[in-house]
Amino acid sequence: MKFSWKLKYWLCLGIAIAAIALSTPPPVAIAKTSPQPPEIRGVWIANVASGVLYLPWAIDRALGQLAQLNFNTIYPVVWNRGSTFYPSNVAVRTTGHSQNTTLTLSRLGQDLLAEILTQAHGRGLRVIPWFEYGFMAPVNSLLVKRHPGWVTTTRDRVKNLPPELFEL
Repeated sequence: MKFSWKLKYWLCLGIAIAAIALSTPPPVAIAKTSPQPPEIRGVWIANVASGVLYLPWAIDRALGQLAQLNFNTIYPVVWNRGSTFYPSNVAVRTTGHSQNTTLTLSRLGQDLLAEILTQAHGRGLRVIPWFEYGFMAPVNSLLVKRHPGWVTTTRDRVKNLPPELFEL
């Protein structure tokens, strides 16, 4: 059997292409993934059951520990029980006090929020202020006494909600 040179050429070319095709791995599809947002490792800094906000040295110590423990976000309270935890002209107009009275006495009127922001940002911590209890205020607070019309009441104009509303 005689093969023409053209047939030999095409036969060799076909074998070569088949060998190359079989020897290379199939293409792998690379899935595009969106970058993951950085993990939030946060802690609330409150005035309840803690002296951190009231002691002059406590903020520095607390933020240092949190940064060392790899937290990256703090949530300091800026409103609780009808008063702010930073000097506020709005608070002066609405409550008669620039900020929480105990805080003013213990911190000698300094701006606690400004101190927290400066120290936290210096340690790479993000600061997200938060409002304890939303905008709730005790019935006997200066805010409620000065602006009784701002308080949610029952139809009978009762400002204290009955405890049974909160039972589970």
